[in-house]
This record gives sequence, structure tokens and C-alpha cells, in this order.
Amino acid sequence: MEDEKISKFLEQISSDKTLARLLSGGAAISIAVLVIGLVPDFDVHSSIDRTAAGAFGDFVGGLLNPVLTFLTFIAVIVTVRLQRVELKESRKEFKRSADALAKENFEATFFRMSDMRRSVVNTIDEGTGNHVLTGTDLFELAAKQVAHSHNKNGPYKGNIVTSYERGIGRRSADFDHYFRIVWRIAGYINNARNNLASVNAAHNNIDYAFYAQLFRDQLSNGELDAIQIRLAYQANQSDIELFEELGFFNDYPGWLEPYLKDKLST
Repeated sequence: MEDEKISKFLEQISSDKTLARLLSGGAAISIAVLVIGLVPDFDVHSSIDRTAAGAFGDFVGGLLNPVLTFLTFIAVIVTVRLQRVELKESRKEFKRSADALAKENFEATFFRMSDMRRSVVNTIDEGTGNHVLTGTDLFELAAKQVAHSHNKNGPYKGNIVTSYERGIGRRSADFDHYFRIVWRIAGYINNARNNLASVNAAHNNIDYAFYAQLFRDQLSNGELDAIQIRLAYQANQSDIELFEELGFFNDYPGWLEPYLKDKLST
């Protein structure tokens, strides 16, 4: 509390208007002292009385020394104020640089992991000859196979474990690697958001919702279906909530959306 009062007092003293008034007042006092001391005894025809001149010098010095000392103190305050302003600006610049570096590091990692997902999707294939399915087409087929098995006894009444194995589980050698990357990206966005927000929410300049939506837009419908199926199969509440919070299924209900909503409400 005392430091705040002192800081406020120094700020008031070192304001531009206050400094101008103090300097003007000091100059006025100095001139007034000279005028008061010289004018009454001034005579152009008289010779200089050294004793009187010495006494006058002592008189002026005694009056001006406190004034000059006070002005020196004000100059010190001005110097301190300028240093504080420079330090404050340096801190702001350092914070801007730190924010820019944090965003640059986040984007570099994010896009590198996004490229890994794309690479994995492009290398997944199944079949021989003219009947080879690759990438997103294979995800779409797997999701349809799960849907057919899962819905044969009515919507959302089938056994999700059995259905999963018939469409995706039997391709686990290819799909598991893909799911690990997607889960890692979702976790990376969420962890970075939580960590930086807790450190300095006021200066957190990274729009994590934008990057989550950007990654979601890179996914095909088959991939979104496969991710929903995987979430339902694992039945992991925290994972379901993570993908929901990041908006992975916004504007894309998918055939498993009611099933996932039921899990979120349990």
C-alpha cells in the first residue's frame, strides 16, 4: 500500500504540467531574488561596495541554494520517471515478442502434426488390382460397414463393439496410427489453450478455436464418422468432452451423434 502511494505521488509530481509549474516557479523565485536585492541599492554613478556585494552574494546564495537543490531533486524524479517509462515499454515489447514466439511455435507444431495426419491418410489402402481403396474412400467404406452392422436392429440399438470390429477394428493396423495422431492434435490444442490461458489470459493472442476448426475442416466426412465411431467404441467420457469442446462435430451431426450426446449426459 505504501509503495502504491509513493508511486502515485511520484507520478503526480513528475507529470508534465507539474514539472512545468515547478520549473517556472523556480525561475521566477530566482529572478525575484535578484531584482529585490539589486534594485533598491542600484546606482549607476556609485562604485561597487565590496562588503555590500559580498553580503548580497551570501544573501542570494542562501535564498537560491534551496531552490536549486529542489530543482535538482525534481530533475532526479524526471530521470526516474523516464527510466520507468522506458522499462514499461521494454516489458511490453518483450511480452509482444514472447507472444509472437509462442504463437510461432504453436503453429509450427500444429501444422507439422496436420501434415502427419494427411500423410497417414494418403498411405492407407486396401484391395488389389483395380479394386484398391485409398485414403478417405477407405474411411468412408469402414464407417458405412460399421453403420450397417450397428443399425441392422434399429437405430443405435446394435452392439457398438461388434460393429466397430467389422468396419474399423479389422483395419486397426492402419487406422490405429491415424487415431493416435488425431487424438494427439486434439490434446495438443486443448493443452496449449489451458496452459497459456492460465499463465496470462489477458495477453493470450492465439485463437485456439480457429485452429481446432481449421483442423476439423481438413477432415473428410468418412474421417469424422470414423472418429465418432472410435469415441463411441472407447466410451471415454473425457475424450468425448474434449472433441465436443473443440467443436469437431459442429454442423456435422453424423450418424452416431445421438449416441455420443447420450454418453455426455450420463
